[in-house]
Amino acid sequence: MTTQSISGIFAFTLALVGASTAAAQEHQFAPCSRDRTVSVQTVRVERLNPKSKTFVSVDTLVYPSDESVYVSAVVTGSLPKAGDSVYAITTFELFLRSPTARDSGGGTVVFPSKTVLDTVAALDRQGRIVFGPIPAERLIPWPDRAVTATANANPEGLRARVGVIQTHRSSGPACLASLEQGVAHSQTLTLLYDP
Repeated sequence: MTTQSISGIFAFTLALVGASTAAAQEHQFAPCSRDRTVSVQTVRVERLNPKSKTFVSVDTLVYPSDESVYVSAVVTGSLPKAGDSVYAITTFELFLRSPTARDSGGGTVVFPSKTVLDTVAALDRQGRIVFGPIPAERLIPWPDRAVTATANANPEGLRARVGVIQTHRSSGPACLASLEQGVAHSQTLTLLYDP
């Protein structure tokens, strides 16, 4: 038997053992019941009203801006107990207008912002997680608002994206969570520019 044949048999055996181990690890956990799976119900971009000290939804940002925004997410699932926690992360997506050969009006490209915030949080009874304050100027990553190289470098819209996964539960065995409902978007904000 040649060295090449032995190497091939060894690689095949490793792959088979790895696949069997992965399958065994996956099957030892049952799917989580609905009440044990966290999901994001709503995501909102907000600003803090300085007079009432309450959060107010934002639908438009005007640049240049010296204000800050917050991202809030309402997370549902099993009622929180002492020791329960979730990992939550928020990112932002910018909407840029891009011309196409077929449509003179162009299409929209979703472009990532480099602003990312995350936290490990114990949910309160309302299931609300708040990120911020986030300076509005940080949401658009490039420093110059007027870019002469590309006239469409000013985003015309922005939305927040929040993902949540339970990382610690104080009681009950581990289970395989349904993650599809653990990610959600805010409504798209309109971005305007004051020359």
